[in-house]
Amino acid sequence: FITLLSIMGQTVTRLLFYPLDSILDRLQGRMIQGKPGGIYLEGNFAPVETEYVHHALHIQGEIPEDLVGEFVRNGPNPKHVPKGGYHWFDGDGMLHGVRFHQDGSATYVNRWTRTRRLIEEEKANRPLFVRIGEMHGKLGLLKLMTASIKSFLGVVKGTSLLEEGTANTAVHYHDGVFMALVENDKPLAIRIFNDGRLEEIGKLDYDGKLKHPFTAHPKNDPITNEMMFFGYSLRKKPYVQYSVASAEGKLLRTTDIGVNRPTMMHDFAITENYSIFMDHPLEFDGKRIASGKFAFIFHEDAPSRIGVIPRHSNSKDDMKWFEFKTGYVFHTATAWEEGNEIVMICCRSEAIQLDDVVNTKFKPYLYEYRMNLETGVSSERNIHETPIACEFPTINPSVLGRKTRYCYCAELEGTGFSKCAKTDLETGNIVGQISFGEGRSGGECVFVPKVNNQEEDDGYLLTFVYDEATNGSTLWVMDAKTMAEEPIAIVELPQRVPYGFHGIYVSEEKIKNQKY
Repeated sequence: FITLLSIMGQTVTRLLFYPLDSILDRLQGRMIQGKPGGIYLEGNFAPVETEYVHHALHIQGEIPEDLVGEFVRNGPNPKHVPKGGYHWFDGDGMLHGVRFHQDGSATYVNRWTRTRRLIEEEKANRPLFVRIGEMHGKLGLLKLMTASIKSFLGVVKGTSLLEEGTANTAVHYHDGVFMALVENDKPLAIRIFNDGRLEEIGKLDYDGKLKHPFTAHPKNDPITNEMMFFGYSLRKKPYVQYSVASAEGKLLRTTDIGVNRPTMMHDFAITENYSIFMDHPLEFDGKRIASGKFAFIFHEDAPSRIGVIPRHSNSKDDMKWFEFKTGYVFHTATAWEEGNEIVMICCRSEAIQLDDVVNTKFKPYLYEYRMNLETGVSSERNIHETPIACEFPTINPSVLGRKTRYCYCAELEGTGFSKCAKTDLETGNIVGQISFGEGRSGGECVFVPKVNNQEEDDGYLLTFVYDEATNGSTLWVMDAKTMAEEPIAIVELPQRVPYGFHGIYVSEEKIKNQKY
C-alpha cells in the first residue's frame, strides 16, 4: 500500500505539482521583483557551480609552521536557484576549505553538503522545498500547503521537522566528529581526509536521544570538553530545548527552558557554570503570510529577555530571567562569571527586519549585558564609546566561558565587511584594525591559537577575502596579536568564494583523531 501511494504521489507530482510550482514561482517572482531578496543572488552573494580539489596553491608570504590542519567555512550556495522568493539563509550548504600541509603547501576544496534535501532536488533537477524567501503573501501560503500535501503523499522525502535542513550555516568539532550545521536539523557528520577533501558520513542523533533541532552554535567547554547546545521550534511547544553532551559525545540531558512563544533564537552563551539564552521579540507568525506579510515579525515595542540556567539543570524552574531594552542578537562572543554577576559580550542591533537583513534596520554593535543572579539587578551598554557597526565576533576559543580580554569583529560597510577590528574588553578601546583594502570584503575572522601560546592574543586570524576588481577570492592569515596591516600569508584560490557564515580551524591532531 505504501509503495502504491508513493507511485501515485510521484505521478500526481509530475502531472500537477511541478506545473503548479512553476506557475507559483513565476507569479511570486513578478511580485517580489525589486523587493528584498534579489541582492542575495548577485555579486559575491551569487552561487558558484564548480566543486574543486586544487593542490599546490600559490601563496604570498609563508604559512606559519604551526598552522597545520584545515580551515573550513560554511555558507549558502543554491544548486537549483529558485525562481520565486529567495533569502540569503535559504541556499544549500557549501563548505570551502583550505588544507595547510606539513610542508607549507596548501590545498583548496569545496563541496556542497549533500543533505537529504539536496539529494531530492538533484533527482528532480529543480527546487522542491519552501524557503524563507518564499514566505510572503497568499502565494507563499499556497506553497506551504502544496509542500504539506507532497509530504503527506510521500513524494518528497526528508520533509519532517528534523529532516528539512540545508546544513549551510556553521561547522563544529566535538568528540572526534566534524559536523556541518543549520538550526532546524540534526548535525551532518563530515569526514576530513588527509588531502583536504570533505565527505558526508550521515546525520548524528546521539543514539536516538536527540529529539529536537540542533543550533548552528554549540559551545565546547575548553576545560571539561562538554558540549552545550539547544534547538528551537516554530511549530509547537516546547519552543526551546537545551541539551548537554559529555566529553565522550553522550547526550546527558535535555531540558525545556520555558520559552512561551516561537521565537527565532540563533545563538546562546556559556560560562563555567551556566548557560545563557536570549528571548528576543523576533517571532514566527504563520498567519501573517495569508495577509501578504512576511512570516517573521520583530516586535519593536516588546522587551528582550535573557535567561540564565545552571549548566546541568533539569528544570525550567531553575531559569532566572532578566528584562532589557528591545533588541536582537544574532551572535555572542563569550560570557563569564564575576562573583554573582554574569557578563555576556555580543553584537546587538536595536531592531531587525529578517526579510531584508542587509539593507534595513539591522545595525549591530559590540555590546555588554550584565545580570546579577543574587540581586536581580541588570545593566547593558555599548562597549565602544563611539560604536562601530560590526558582526561575527570571535575570541580565542581556549578562554570561552571565562573572563576574556580580546574580541575580534568584522566591521560592516555597505553589504560587506571592510576591516577586522580587535577590541580590548577591559578598556572598550579598539586596539587594532586590519583593512582588507578598497573594493575588498572579508568575513568572520576565526582565531587560531599559536602552538605553545603564552598570552590570550597569541594566534592567527583566518578569513576569506573577496576582491571586486578581480571577482576572485583569497584566504588571509593575519597576526591576531600585532594586528599588522600586512597579512602573514595570502593564499590565492582557484575560484570565487561567495559570502558565507561561519568557519573553524581543525588541527592536524583533530583530523587524525576523527571517529569516522
